[in-house]
Amino acid sequence: MSLQRNRNVGSGTVYYESGFRQRYGEGNLNFVEQCAECERLSAEYEAATLEWFRLQSQLTITEYSQDEKATDIIIAELSQIARRRSHLRELTQAHLDRAHPKVNGAKS
Repeated sequence: MSLQRNRNVGSGTVYYESGFRQRYGEGNLNFVEQCAECERLSAEYEAATLEWFRLQSQLTITEYSQDEKATDIIIAELSQIARRRSHLRELTQAHLDRAHPKVNGAKS
């Protein structure tokens, strides 16, 4: 999973996972209430996303202060989280296809 710079957002640099919207769109994963696995995957994805935004804020500060070493470390961490989020989306889609095909609209 590669990160792309997007300097068109606010005053700082925002990194995003390349190809995410093309592959998944927005709101494409429909978690099922009262499904323990859906709840677990949703909670893990939410935690990873919150960490993503926390690091984005730190990255803005390190870039503003021109701390190249800290910037490199944060970019590496963002890459790890991007991979984690991608993996969680894949696990979620596989679970939805397997356990909830009617809700997910998957083909039988």
